Amino acid sequence: TGTVEYLDRHPIQCPKDQSNRPMGLKRMGMWADGFKRKVKFEYECCEVYTNERTPTVTNSPCVAARGKTLESLERLPVECSDRQVLTGWSLVGDCGTSDGMKMRAECLDLK
Repeated sequence: TGTVEYLDRHPIQCPKDQSNRPMGLKRMGMWADGFKRKVKFEYECCEVYTNERTPTVTNSPCVAARGKTLESLERLPVECSDRQVLTGWSLVGDCGTSDGMKMRAECLDLK
């Protein structure tokens, strides 16, 4: 099965002034001819009414995630504060350890 570190190549990002509404994780393809099943994140972007144009960036704590399965993502929360909306997120590995990873969230303040 695949491991989470490859998700750092797939940031989830909505256009400016839009919020991210996660829809889930979908398995794609079949186990055949030595190929592993692929997954994709499904989400949609929704218009947001805000005066803020620059998102606030927050990071989850670093955890040992490199080489782990998708289930390990539950230990990496993607959160915005009250009166904020999520505009994008990504998995990053700049934790100072070989297996450490964290979630980077971008949030916009609501009017």
